[in-house]
Amino acid sequence: MEVTLEINGAKARAILDTIKRIQGVEVKSVKSNPTKEAYLDAFKEAYKQTELAEQGEIQLKTFDALVDEL
Repeated sequence: MEVTLEINGAKARAILDTIKRIQGVEVKSVKSNPTKEAYLDAFKEAYKQTELAEQGEIQLKTFDALVDEL
């Protein structure tokens, strides 16, 4: 049987650790939601790349190039 759980909150790690200790239970993957800090880090990196592009230090992809990758 396969069961998917979504556990939110501060107790998620403790609950997962408890589930792992149960005989016959195998945890195949754990996906955590990106934190606010992760979003801010990604935003900072994007801003930095924009500044470098404006200074001519890097070349950004065009919209068409991005669409072609999809």
